[in-house]
Amino acid sequence: MPLRKLFWGRSSKSFPVKIVTLDAELEFSLPWRASGRELFELVSRTIGLRETWYFGLQYEDSKNNFAWLKMEKKVQDQDIPRRSPVPFIFLAKFYPEDVSEELVQEVTQHLFFLQVKQSILSMDIYCPPEMSVLLASYAVQAKFGDYDPVSYQSGALAMEELLPRRVINQYQMTPEMWEERIRIWYADHQGMTRDEAEMEYLKIAQDLGMYGVNYFNITNKKQTELWLGEELWVLWWSHGFGSQRIRVREQTGAQDQLSVVRDSQHQCGRPQIHHSTDRQNGT
Repeated sequence: MPLRKLFWGRSSKSFPVKIVTLDAELEFSLPWRASGRELFELVSRTIGLRETWYFGLQYEDSKNNFAWLKMEKKVQDQDIPRRSPVPFIFLAKFYPEDVSEELVQEVTQHLFFLQVKQSILSMDIYCPPEMSVLLASYAVQAKFGDYDPVSYQSGALAMEELLPRRVINQYQMTPEMWEERIRIWYADHQGMTRDEAEMEYLKIAQDLGMYGVNYFNITNKKQTELWLGEELWVLWWSHGFGSQRIRVREQTGAQDQLSVVRDSQHQCGRPQIHHSTDRQNGT
């Protein structure tokens, strides 16, 4: 049954959509003939986002796979969920090569921080134990501000999700011991603003091997399950000195692999999207 008849009847000229970002939920009444781009631009204007080229709208299709909303097609012509309101997730789809140079807006930086932090905590991005503790201290600084030795009490971070479960299970340490290690680093960030703490977090995280890689479960002809890694980067091209950027990243997972990216054909002054794929054995 067509989505229009299922929820809103023949005469409906709009339908409700719900957009979930990592720090807010938005609801709109979208014109029936609206394209994916019109919905995306509506969300971007609402949250004050100008660096739109990094982001996209994701939804769960009828086969329970996550898909990106196509910008040029009508929303209703895509395999969107048959629910009301229709749910979408606003996420970063492409990644900058250097966060400190390329992320300008505070809202862009904050959305990247939230998404990368979630990926580390959910173990989609592997992070070594010592680095996990340091990143946790920046996350605490971003949320709570300066450490105050007078008012700080042991257990203050007990309700915060700060470390990947893999790291916690790797050592025989109590929650109090983990908190103390985080507190020591946290106290060292005195005077750092939220934006500065989030940027320091991202500057460290961008060097992790699985940062910027989306993995998809696939099956080969022998019915063996594999992970297909897709690495998506926004590259800025400048005619100024005829320079070109070469990206070398180590993919980590079941097998270590070196991926060399050379980019040389771009229009001047526009962000360009680079796709890189890496196939790995599933674990």
